[in-house]
Amino acid sequence: MGRKVYTGKENPKIVLVTAFDFNKYDDAYLKAVADNRIKYTKQHGYGLYERWVEEFVPRLQETGNLGTDWWKVILLREAINAFPHAEYFWFLVREVTYCAKRHSYRKFPS
Repeated sequence: MGRKVYTGKENPKIVLVTAFDFNKYDDAYLKAVADNRIKYTKQHGYGLYERWVEEFVPRLQETGNLGTDWWKVILLREAINAFPHAEYFWFLVREVTYCAKRHSYRKFPS
């Protein structure tokens, strides 16, 4: 199943949500991106919810939505269930990496 990473707070205010596609990217790239996100969320006290896109294929097939982006809705719903006390959920595309790690998303308006 997926994983959730608590970053020192049992109930983080902000949770970053993303999914990886192991059919599109190699293992080394996925590991580097996952490590990058874990470091960033720990540094800023955010929660992190990551899953594999492929986990949603059976549900999408059942509903006739395979090949669509409906997996994102399912992913966000499951992140909300995993972190029921969080106030903000930010969905990140798979290609995002954090270069300026000292900057927090809190500085930007929502």
